[in-house]
Amino acid sequence: MLPDTEDTPEALAAPTPPPPAPPRPGLRERWAGLGEISVGVGLAQRRYELRAPTAAGNRSFDGSPFPEFVLHAELYPLAALTRRFVRNVGVAVDYSRHLAVSTDLPANGSRPDTCDFGSEVATRSQQLLADLVLRWPLGLKTRFSPTFAASAGVGLREFALGPNDVLTGFNYRFVHVALAARVPLGTRLAALELGGDLRPLLGVGQDAVDALGERSSGLAWSVHGGLRGELNSGLFYFARAEYQRYTLDLAGLDAAGEPLRPCTPDNGDPTSGTDTYLRLMLGAGYQL
Repeated sequence: MLPDTEDTPEALAAPTPPPPAPPRPGLRERWAGLGEISVGVGLAQRRYELRAPTAAGNRSFDGSPFPEFVLHAELYPLAALTRRFVRNVGVAVDYSRHLAVSTDLPANGSRPDTCDFGSEVATRSQQLLADLVLRWPLGLKTRFSPTFAASAGVGLREFALGPNDVLTGFNYRFVHVALAARVPLGTRLAALELGGDLRPLLGVGQDAVDALGERSSGLAWSVHGGLRGELNSGLFYFARAEYQRYTLDLAGLDAAGEPLRPCTPDNGDPTSGTDTYLRLMLGAGYQL
């Protein structure tokens, strides 16, 4: 009979084999929370009012909805290197531009006896935001927990117009300070997104200064809300509505002793302007 090898001194002295190594985390696990990129399309509509001391200097514009595309990217470079809170500091860039847009000039205020620009002028609409972002998820899972974010940076919002004698174009430049929140609605397939920002104006663009004088004051803000949902693969969708409002006071050309140019929207009197944008967006992206 063969000896029971399990009871031999050699067998008792043999080392216990180590447990198998845990599986190596995949790319998405190791880079979870690194960032995201998304693209979308939408509709935007602009309403503009300029108020002057006399009715003849007032201007108003209700634009037709026009299509635009949107591109958004966020990067948190420390997310793959540390689990500390500093992993939630990143950068974000948001850009949108018209796909097709033109401006029909309102009849009031035009000077057909000296100028002939037609009823439609070339138009360009775009926006750029560049921010430093701090996010804080209220849970261990960055992608599926309620998340708040604060950001600060700079931005521009341009609505440029070709030569005409009624409306001037604007190129707003501003400081951008924003807060946002994302709250899952019981599932990763749907989350509520809400946010808003302040945009203290730094400038209104040379076209506006040449036509209406230097900016004496100005402030802008925006609010947005919508839905977002994510699949296990990291793909996500979003649907969002946004309202922007810019208010400003301009000194007029008389304050600087500048003459009014013919066939332009120049105004010598001080004016106050309100510029609003309503935007609807739908898109998709990928998030690590």
